[in-house]
Amino acid sequence: MRIQFLSSINLEGTGYINIRNTYLIPLVGTKIAQEKAKFWTMSELLLKYAKNFHQNNNCTYITFSKDEFYKTLISEIHLFQVKRLHLHKNLNVANLSSNWEFVTLYYEFFFTSFIFLLFLHRGFVFINDTIAQTIESVLNQLSNNVCKFSKGNYFFFEDPSATTSDLVTICFCKSGDNTHEALWKKLPETIKNELLCKANNIEKSVYENLKEAVKIYGDAFPSQTRNHFNYTAQSAYNDIQKNISFVYKHSSDHIKDFLKLSFSKSDDWTQKARIVQYYYKILNKLTDLLYNEYVTRGNENNDFHKYYQSISHTF
Repeated sequence: MRIQFLSSINLEGTGYINIRNTYLIPLVGTKIAQEKAKFWTMSELLLKYAKNFHQNNNCTYITFSKDEFYKTLISEIHLFQVKRLHLHKNLNVANLSSNWEFVTLYYEFFFTSFIFLLFLHRGFVFINDTIAQTIESVLNQLSNNVCKFSKGNYFFFEDPSATTSDLVTICFCKSGDNTHEALWKKLPETIKNELLCKANNIEKSVYENLKEAVKIYGDAFPSQTRNHFNYTAQSAYNDIQKNISFVYKHSSDHIKDFLKLSFSKSDDWTQKARIVQYYYKILNKLTDLLYNEYVTRGNENNDFHKYYQSISHTF
């Protein structure tokens, strides 16, 4: 059984082939049992498996074995996929108010985007003060260089220039924002650099249109729209009058509808909510494609996947 939340978007062009070949294929042979995943988080990787490090321009470059880094990525992908799946179930089977339906969709979108970035060997990790001090101590034992590693929210990504057959070097840079704000900044940048630059035909048109929406509304507009519907008093009228159009459930041709949209800077929150839903659909489709490729290339019997199958049949 394949996980497939959306079916009408075709994004399997040259942009997708690029990220599949570059990032997904190396992960295919990595498997992790459900009961072992909790031991393979990014903070655990930093605490236990660093091989070497150097620091440059306020970023810390840490070397790990490929096997240990890939286990960490797959573990976090599976764990966030559990969150994503239950949120998707709530959207399909729960009788939600208009505002809370959008907020639930937002959080599924957030975790889906998190998974997408992990598939591309990057993501976010928050390091508290206690863990930061331990990581600093561990790193200082590896080299004569003095390491300073403080608490905060870090964006990490693989440095391809330092990758060998057995080792990867991961760059950890403080994001300066909370995870939501940081993710919405990195996501358009990643789509531009990893997909748009390689895309062709309809795929390219979708990413160009998405780029324009982000340019008009700002990269944080999904989070800002969530905040409006979740926290403002006047948003209660959406529940009374059912003002939010949930196109994610009703559109039969998502690509065609999205490409017909025009964007203008305004405070029309219902229009922003509509655009967020198309953005959500695009990321859902990309993440489904990556996850299903991972599964069909030899990971059908993974116990996480069996759990997803047991949940999926209920909606």
